[in-house]
Amino acid sequence: METMTLLHESDGRAFALAGADHERRLKVVEGRAWITRTQRHAGGPVPEDLWLAAGEQLTLPPGSAWVVQAVGPLRLRLCEPGLSAPPSFAEWLAAAWRAWVPPRRPAL
Repeated sequence: METMTLLHESDGRAFALAGADHERRLKVVEGRAWITRTQRHAGGPVPEDLWLAAGEQLTLPPGSAWVVQAVGPLRLRLCEPGLSAPPSFAEWLAAAWRAWVPPRRPAL
């Protein structure tokens, strides 16, 4: 399961996205972004600048740091591995019911 966080809402400003010890995905929800990798990965060249539009995503390798420049209004989501999602109301209710109702005993 992965968690999704609204990362940034901006209108033309740049911001840094620090590296993490796990792979992540950056999704453009709305707008357009200019994305540049700021750290070289093991032995490879620094990739060129990337442009992402609404609906597009980029996989961010572990340890990679980035600079994101908004081109007009921009909303991004950062998707990363996380703990399992919280239970739905129906799942919670079923678990509460099982905990409250005593088990049936076989008839003698």
